[in-house]
Amino acid sequence: MLAGRKAKVVSVARTLEKLEELKKQEGPNIIVFQGDVTREKDCKAAIDLAVSTAGKLDGIIHNAGVTMRARAEKTDIQVYREIMEKGVHVMVISPGFVQTDGSLNALTADGSPYGKMDAALAGGLAPGHTAEIILDGIEHRKRDVFPAGFKEKFGLFLSKWAPSILDRMLIKSQVK
Repeated sequence: MLAGRKAKVVSVARTLEKLEELKKQEGPNIIVFQGDVTREKDCKAAIDLAVSTAGKLDGIIHNAGVTMRARAEKTDIQVYREIMEKGVHVMVISPGFVQTDGSLNALTADGSPYGKMDAALAGGLAPGHTAEIILDGIEHRKRDVFPAGFKEKFGLFLSKWAPSILDRMLIKSQVK
């Protein structure tokens, strides 16, 4: 779908034949890369390929995964590790600002600590309240959960209906 909209897409898979078939189906905007997304060096190489081919990387869609079809009490712990490393997805949690040390512990592009407390995090939801919202989502088997204040929910609305307005607002904001 993205390639059909003239987007350059780097598709990563372990099986070259499947990649070549995808390229045949989707056209010249598909760039194939044989690799394993559980290997850091393969992920880095795929990102480098995207940047060198398209000049930039706009986003990553992670669709790799593996599930389990076995009774939990009979499953070896190594199976759980393998599943978790491949990206199990239960629900999407899109939190707003939560009162954490997230900005203090955040890393800058070069890996050095950011070391500042953002006002947005300091005024965010309490961690316990956020956890309750997430647990409610798990209990009710929700697909998406948005533990956030009004501003963040409004931002989510704008991201879907008026993304350019949201982009301008974020650029002007103090949250980096």
